[in-house]
Amino acid sequence: MRTFLAIGAIVSVLVFGALFALALELLPYLILGLVIGAIIRTRRQRRATPPDYRAPMLSHRPVPPPPHPLTSGGWVYVPVWVEPARAMRVIDAEVVRSPSDE
Repeated sequence: MRTFLAIGAIVSVLVFGALFALALELLPYLILGLVIGAIIRTRRQRRATPPDYRAPMLSHRPVPPPPHPLTSGGWVYVPVWVEPARAMRVIDAEVVRSPSDE
């Protein structure tokens, strides 16, 4: 049992060491990605700022109506099309045995 615990401890130390070394190797790329993401985010916010701050901002496009007429389905308050509910088929049958089956 002690051998199993010792081998498990050694393997876990090696795995954590390998993950730590990998994290150190990838750290510059992670920092570079965060910096680029922050630059892109600030540029998008500058472009999205309306000239008049009192004007209402619309965050979405108007949703066009469906191309076919509505049936039992319909639109809900969020712009998502909901399919009509399918009726479950119920098969009602009786088991009929002939006298030769017995």
